[in-house]
Amino acid sequence: MLPVSAIDPLKEYRKKVRAIHSRDLERGFGGVYLPPSLVREYPNTPSD
Repeated sequence: MLPVSAIDPLKEYRKKVRAIHSRDLERGFGGVYLPPSLVREYPNTPSD
């Protein structure tokens, strides 16, 4: 269990991480590399 004093810092950290993640998605990051043959067969897989 976490102490009550750890909750607020974790909430702030989560806000920062979400903002970074959202910014990365807007810039086109957030996917993984797959061989072209798999991308043709499963087009949404790199970002699912």
